[in-house]
Amino acid sequence: MLWGSDFRYNADNTVGSINISFSPASRTTQLYGVFVQDEIALVPAVLKLTVGAKLEHNYYSGFAPQPNGRLIWIPGERSSTWIAISRASESSSRTDDDIRTNEDPKIDTNGVFTISSHFGTQHLPADNVVAYELGSRFQATPRVGFDIAGFYNHYTNRHTHEPGTPYIENNPGLPAIMVLPTYVASNIKGETHGFEFLAQSHPTRNWELKGSYTLFQIHLHQNASSLDFETAHRSEGSTPRQKFQIHSLLALPHKFELDSSLFYVGELRDPSIAAYTRLDLRAGWQPSPSLEISAGGRNLLQAEHTEFPSGDLVQSEPIGRSAFLMAIWRF
Repeated sequence: MLWGSDFRYNADNTVGSINISFSPASRTTQLYGVFVQDEIALVPAVLKLTVGAKLEHNYYSGFAPQPNGRLIWIPGERSSTWIAISRASESSSRTDDDIRTNEDPKIDTNGVFTISSHFGTQHLPADNVVAYELGSRFQATPRVGFDIAGFYNHYTNRHTHEPGTPYIENNPGLPAIMVLPTYVASNIKGETHGFEFLAQSHPTRNWELKGSYTLFQIHLHQNASSLDFETAHRSEGSTPRQKFQIHSLLALPHKFELDSSLFYVGELRDPSIAAYTRLDLRAGWQPSPSLEISAGGRNLLQAEHTEFPSGDLVQSEPIGRSAFLMAIWRF
């Protein structure tokens, strides 16, 4: 049996700006919890059950029980099958409770100065997920093996940004401002599901091939009371539905190596980012155990591609074609 506890103490002192601030500016918080896990051989060397749980308390969202269980069946040396159920919680934080951001200042048609402000909400419930997984591993031959796993995740208390009632804000030495507020709430639930497939092969003693494919889908539903009609839709389109990759690792005579990797990533629907295929190549030589020399290129099929969008605090840059020459000396 494995058991233990954890404790985290955090203290901060922030200085706000026109764009972002925290209220209060200083806060002290604690996080603490206990966990336990045990492995039970139901049938020795054939059927094994692993059960555990974690109970954690966070200042922002209170207690969060997180149990888990995994059953694995090993009928022989070449195969195994497992099923697992677990619950996890993402605790709220300062950016959910205490934050204020200001953006889009403008003067409306009536000559009133307006600003859009986003506010945190104190003591929101934890964002929870219950995850289900079923998988199997099979070694078809000494040179060929497969893994396949399906998953289904159910989410509750996902965050939305709900509009509030506009109000006038007065600050000394400044003109009156009409604030258009939005507030963090927990008004989304939903599911993700899909499967992953992995194959690995050694066609020859010096050649290894690996490949994988992932199908991933998101379905989110806002509560009937929610007036946020964007967050769920954006989140559904923020992850590619399909991805695959193939890797070839070839050991050549005289301590030379030739590696290649092909990646495919499907499109993002919201924001719109095109699917892309990437090819990486590497040639290496290791004349001694302490010296390795390699050269290669990345993203060789196109001049550049974009992988993720820009955000409030992140500026996205396209990934360009590149080459490298590297030497590693170990001593």
